[in-house]
Amino acid sequence: MSSNYVVSRIKEALYNANGNKKLAGEQIQAWAMEDIQLLKGLARAHLGGIVAYHIDRVASGKDVPATNQTIQKPAAASKGRSTIEPMQTSAFGREILRSAARANASVFGLESYESPTKPAKTSQRHIDALNHIAAIHKSVSPTKYK
Repeated sequence: MSSNYVVSRIKEALYNANGNKKLAGEQIQAWAMEDIQLLKGLARAHLGGIVAYHIDRVASGKDVPATNQTIQKPAAASKGRSTIEPMQTSAFGREILRSAARANASVFGLESYESPTKPAKTSQRHIDALNHIAAIHKSVSPTKYK
């Protein structure tokens, strides 16, 4: 798997969307749900952060159901080293990748999971002030600044 594959798929999505980044992003997300190679290529650079984010949420109790479940330490293997079987982590890893590829995936650092709000409309008072500044600027001779 190379980054060339990811880049070529992104270029294809941009071409199909006539340069519209939002539509291209939606297309890439849809393709990533079906194309594991694309999903891995997109998530590879961010996987450490994704895993750390979800581990912190579970460790802090934010994702633990209300049944008062606690996090249990795994039993240590021989010689004081703990091991995790590959099959234990594969389902976990796939679920993390699926959640990161969702269209409504949470943004790291935002705890409310709400969509960002649009900025407020510019007030008439602000518009009047800018027009006043522009009028003053037009009336001032450029030679006064030299």
